[in-house]
Amino acid sequence: MKYKYDGPLSGVSLKGHDDVMLMPGMVVELPEGHLYTRRLIKRGWLKEVAQQVEQSPDAKSTKKNETKGEGN
Repeated sequence: MKYKYDGPLSGVSLKGHDDVMLMPGMVVELPEGHLYTRRLIKRGWLKEVAQQVEQSPDAKSTKKNETKGEGN
């Protein structure tokens, strides 16, 4: 799960997971049900980040073509 971290500069090594450097304003990925993650959420230092829906490559190229055609 992705979270935005707004606590003090810190680093954490969670057993069975990667090491994570925590910097204020940074988006980090931490295990959702882990005790440490829940503790940071309770302190107000972690806020869940909404998952972004990826657009297909076709949708992006169509949008580019529409903007190129404007103003001609």
